[in-house]
Amino acid sequence: DLRKKSWDFLTEEAHTETIFDCVFKPSNPNHLATVSYDGFVKLWDLSTMTCIGTAGGTEGVLYCASWSPSDDRILTSSSSGKAIVMECSPGRGKVVFALQAHEEGKPSFRCAWNPVTPDFVVSTSSDGTACVIDVGARAVVRRYVHPKPVFGCDWHKTNGNLFATGCQDSVVRVFDRTQDGVLHSLHGHTAKVFNVSWSALQPHMLMSGSDDTNVHIWDTAQPREAVVLRGHTQNVRALIWHSEIPWMVVTGSWDSTIRVWDYRDQRCLRVVADH
Repeated sequence: DLRKKSWDFLTEEAHTETIFDCVFKPSNPNHLATVSYDGFVKLWDLSTMTCIGTAGGTEGVLYCASWSPSDDRILTSSSSGKAIVMECSPGRGKVVFALQAHEEGKPSFRCAWNPVTPDFVVSTSSDGTACVIDVGARAVVRRYVHPKPVFGCDWHKTNGNLFATGCQDSVVRVFDRTQDGVLHSLHGHTAKVFNVSWSALQPHMLMSGSDDTNVHIWDTAQPREAVVLRGHTQNVRALIWHSEIPWMVVTGSWDSTIRVWDYRDQRCLRVVADH
């Protein structure tokens, strides 16, 4: 409607802009949270295909979401460089706190809630830092400076001290939140690393996706040259380990495809081109 400057054809519950991330609630597979350019977190009930909760709308663009492993709180990263914790449950949504963890105006594209030690979260930013935040104290407790903007981040699934980052300098780094400095620097990508993901079934295995169009599988127990999965033709963004088959991974790219891989022989099992 040009007179109202509004979208009349959208339901009240729907996002009004690009959706950047969607994550299932760890304790309820029927609940899915989405974050959007419109600045809102939406909670969806997949059994009824309806929106049952909304939070946010005041902190700028939201790029990433990560559930607390123990309750209804969601960590989000924003265009303002803030790490924002929201509560989103059926019929209820509110901002718990917004912490200016990174340089103001420098976007934070990825964030992760520690699944082992829920008191801590990590957030990365184009200001070149990865920040470990104590949720209870609402404060940054350790800041790791990278040579260029930082994008991907993920906590180890069984060791609450370890997390990994992906950087614009093409390097994947592993840190211990109790120490300064880098434990491992993993070299092999030739462009920005946007996402990283630890395996839950093989705790020493780490996956990374890059703008070089490749996916790397790293064995951090004996860091060496990675297994490289080649097939995507544009930037790789989404990374998921199969929850039951340890050697199967799923990736998504700007080339509009989803690929399923057997990384043992670097074989692409299926290409989904529905998008």
